[in-house]
Amino acid sequence: MQRLGWRWSGWRVVWAGSGGFIVSMFVLYIIRELIGEPISSQGQKYSPGELAMTITMLLTVTAFGEETMFRGYIQTELMERYGAFMGILVAAVLFGLRHLPMDLYNGITQKAPPSAWASRMLQLYLVALILGIARHWAGSTWASWMIHEGILIFIVVNILRRCR
Repeated sequence: MQRLGWRWSGWRVVWAGSGGFIVSMFVLYIIRELIGEPISSQGQKYSPGELAMTITMLLTVTAFGEETMFRGYIQTELMERYGAFMGILVAAVLFGLRHLPMDLYNGITQKAPPSAWASRMLQLYLVALILGIARHWAGSTWASWMIHEGILIFIVVNILRRCR
């Protein structure tokens, strides 16, 4: 786990995670205001069991798994071989590509306009860069996990609001 960046490096992790979350939320808001609503999974209906499973998976597995793979393994390996810039950039691109199948499905089923596609892609890739920068600056995958988990909690709150 140490090799994948899951090491606590003190307050630097907290500052990178907290600051990165604030910057990410600001970026998401600004893009939504400038370009419009992004593609999302907002049209999906959940049974109570599906809702519970979705929330459980989002809050326990998603951020940990994605951060371990993209920032912990891919970014770390690429940074050691090609430097920080390439490590962060390539990990961000691969992270975006990992989300592409669901974005394509949601965009097509929602008959999303080009602005929704542009908004989603810009949000996704800029946040991926923020995650990578936070991981690099803090020297810990915990920092990018904190940001990612914060965004997922925000998503879960919005899902719960829609289900009322």
